[in-house]
Amino acid sequence: MSFKVAFLLSCGGLSGGAKVILEYAERLALFFPWVETTVFVRDQVPQWFFPRYCEVTCASFESISFDKYHVVVLTSPDQVEVYKKWYEKVAMVHLCQGFEVDYLENLGLEHLRKDVEEFYSLSCTRLVVNGYLKKRLEAFCKDRIVNIGQPLPFGYPRKPLNIENKLRMVLVIGSFLYPFKGVKDALNVAWYLKKLKGLQIVRLSPHNTLNLEKRFSVDVFATAPPSDMPSLYRNALLTVYMPYKDGFGLPVLESMACGTPVIARDIPPIRETCGNDYPLFSSVEEALKFAVRLCEDRKLYKELVEKGYKRLRRFNPKWISFKLLTVLIAEKLSRFLSLKKNLSTV
Repeated sequence: MSFKVAFLLSCGGLSGGAKVILEYAERLALFFPWVETTVFVRDQVPQWFFPRYCEVTCASFESISFDKYHVVVLTSPDQVEVYKKWYEKVAMVHLCQGFEVDYLENLGLEHLRKDVEEFYSLSCTRLVVNGYLKKRLEAFCKDRIVNIGQPLPFGYPRKPLNIENKLRMVLVIGSFLYPFKGVKDALNVAWYLKKLKGLQIVRLSPHNTLNLEKRFSVDVFATAPPSDMPSLYRNALLTVYMPYKDGFGLPVLESMACGTPVIARDIPPIRETCGNDYPLFSSVEEALKFAVRLCEDRKLYKELVEKGYKRLRRFNPKWISFKLLTVLIAEKLSRFLSLKKNLSTV
């Protein structure tokens, strides 16, 4: 008998958040053949993801019958109607990659605060990708919160190149449209590196904002599918990632897993990802000063590459998939025992 899990994904557009959900579903079915996973995408099937083990299908959530699934995994507050309709019938959990309340004002979505807070007030086991988010949610809701961790994405790690074989380029990743992503600060660091060290700026973004970024003298502007990213990270000399807010900081992990040092802002989730002995920065000036030093000091560069690789043990995909599955089975068992108890009292 198979164990059936449904994941709900509100948007199939290219993003780190969508990629993580799809990869969780793919890995559960890969590592545990008796688990069947289906990802229901509300708006469009992601053309950049090529599943081999899970099913990905486009569907209106309202039209889906979840009776045949053992657990439904919610991933966004806008799925609250699914919760209200099915919570009494099917075991449910919420997989949280970032606390939406923290971003509403920056995104101009303050009017949605009440709806988001309603979602987090509902009784539901919450799964988070790191200790930072667990602590953040504990201050807001009383649900059971389980830190299952973030697995290393598909295609990683990659064997590092020697600094002599690296291309003279610096990667800047993220959407310029979201100020909290700190892309403007990252571009400032990259622009100075181009001016002082002759590095090319390679800009990777889910949105075409080249016209807004022309003054930073970007050399290459592209939207790259996940399959292309490991090679780009591996060949780059540096990655610059300077968000003011983030749920995890996936580009940091990906870059370290390809042997490319990251110049990143010192915020709690990124500090947790990198570890306490990895240098992080509070300002553009500090970040630039260290980046220039990295370009000149090969010993320091190699030390940072090694530190990054040591952190990868924390993000073992099989172990994290096992933790996720354990929680899902426990949730289903808990629901079964609860229903059994209720029936016995009738």
